[in-house]
Amino acid sequence: MTITSPQTIKDFEYVAFHGLRGTYEEVQRWLTNSEPGQKSLPLFLFSLGASLGNLELQSMKDLLLGFTKLLKPNDGLVIGLDGSEDHKKIYRAFNDRAGVTHRFYRNALDCSNAVLGHDAFEQNDWDLITEFNGKEKCHRAYFAPKKNVVVDGTIFNKGVNTPGDDACVSAEEIGRHLRCC
Repeated sequence: MTITSPQTIKDFEYVAFHGLRGTYEEVQRWLTNSEPGQKSLPLFLFSLGASLGNLELQSMKDLLLGFTKLLKPNDGLVIGLDGSEDHKKIYRAFNDRAGVTHRFYRNALDCSNAVLGHDAFEQNDWDLITEFNGKEKCHRAYFAPKKNVVVDGTIFNKGVNTPGDDACVSAEEIGRHLRCC
């Protein structure tokens, strides 16, 4: 986990900003093990990305309940979710004209190579496929090999989709499920 350097917000005399960047679990561990002086400071947790929407509802609920147990009465939790039900808008968000999201997804192949320590996944061997299922209100992205690919003994058959990113939960559904939190 990365803890960013404190930065004073220049417009406010008594406000300082300290940031944490890590997985949800890393932040929970840091909060659990932080020094007593740090625990006395007001805390606001922000999750502004779509990663919560990629979790199963029960997993999301368990994760958020874990955070709420670490918060004090004056602390806060801000969660940003995509509230749109417009399938064209959602599809465009995951398939932007500048190709930012596609580069993000394709970076997964490069990151996998870094973890494995060799070029196991060649970019040119894989198609990136994205789709929106209006009935399920779900955007999916996955890779399919253009030819049979063998990576460290695992065979990926040509044209067979590999598991990828599913963003299948609407903000309304999340809100109904989390009312008890």
